Amino acid sequence: MHKAYAVIPTYNEAKNIGPLIAELLEAAPGLQVVVVDEKSSDGTGPLARMMQTQHPEFVQVVHSHLALGLKEAYLAGFRLAIAQGATHLLTMDADFSHPPALVPALIEAGETTDLVIASRYEKASRIRNWRLFPRLRNARLNSFAKKRFAKLKRIEIADCLSNFRCYSREVLEKISFEALSTDGAALQVELLRLVSDLGGSIKEVPFDFDASRQDPAKLAGRHVKEARQAIARILS
Repeated sequence: MHKAYAVIPTYNEAKNIGPLIAELLEAAPGLQVVVVDEKSSDGTGPLARMMQTQHPEFVQVVHSHLALGLKEAYLAGFRLAIAQGATHLLTMDADFSHPPALVPALIEAGETTDLVIASRYEKASRIRNWRLFPRLRNARLNSFAKKRFAKLKRIEIADCLSNFRCYSREVLEKISFEALSTDGAALQVELLRLVSDLGGSIKEVPFDFDASRQDPAKLAGRHVKEARQAIARILS
């Protein structure tokens, strides 16, 4: 019997967080949702707490008065979930670019796989409403990571940067969270490498990626150089 947790970092997601949680709980009955709010100023925190009040057995909220960054938000959620007996830990965005309807399939695939990646670049995947320059930046950085990862590990991964994932508890328990050295986009690549280094199994599944509500500043040009340098270091 699995016990799956979805760890969702949020920053100014007031428009999305309530509907997202509602759709998750409908799509995946029994799913535990952990919202890690990173000092939102638009009321995301109170709305998440309201959902927690309405669904106390399924929703938890972790607050911070600091801008945590993706790594610290993930780790806060991972530690809480593992302490509560999670068997599967999902990561996803709060902007609906990651469809809640796919969560049951990720969990099911995770029954036999240590890391399941919802891949935007699988042949059966669809990409909608992704503006040209953000799409090109992501594709180029992903191609860089993909080639270096394949050369190092001799494993072909189509989407190294996707953060719509399902990890097994067993593989995360083997990772030293304190030793993680990256953040943002590079963190996905570092976790991918660590799972592979540990001999964990990895699988990709296609999905319909809709970027219509994604923050246009996500993976902005000023962050690409930093991410590329970090990826080069961890895949050397």
